[in-house]
Amino acid sequence: TDARSATLEALLLELPKCYRKDSMDDWAIEFCYINSKANRKRLAHALYHVRWSSLELLPLYARLVATLNQVYPELKTPLVEALRRQFFGLFKYKDQNRLGTKLKNAKFIAELVKFQVAPPILALNCLRTCFQDFKGHAINVCCAIVETCGRWLYKVPMKKVNEIADKSLTTMMNLKRSKYLDQNT
Repeated sequence: TDARSATLEALLLELPKCYRKDSMDDWAIEFCYINSKANRKRLAHALYHVRWSSLELLPLYARLVATLNQVYPELKTPLVEALRRQFFGLFKYKDQNRLGTKLKNAKFIAELVKFQVAPPILALNCLRTCFQDFKGHAINVCCAIVETCGRWLYKVPMKKVNEIADKSLTTMMNLKRSKYLDQNT
């Protein structure tokens, strides 16, 4: 097991260097050879703690989770739950220092929804939370979610999700019109 642990450490160090789909797919194959319950837990932990300055990795990480989820369905649960808790926990704070973390979290959730790892209702609930206090960070987070998975939510072949997405978009446009927003938002 020490060899597996050392191999996992080496793989986890390589993970942020995978900037292409094929390298991420190769990484997933390598992970399958050292798979264990503890290693899946460590992988979920490593994915959750991606740096907020590495937003370009989020689509690839979501792809990795979607790929591994086909073989190890228990991988997604701790990651999605941790991101959900973090999202709603971060919204309790209004300070400017957490914007990067809020955006990373929202984009990661949206990517996981788009890859059908997280349920669509999670992104819609995140949008609803943004609408409750539609100013400052909430606007930026709302835009990040819509930009990342809004089209998918609007076009997904689930009537209920389409209806809620349509209502959410209408709500967002009404809030935009009814509030004075500066040019940056």
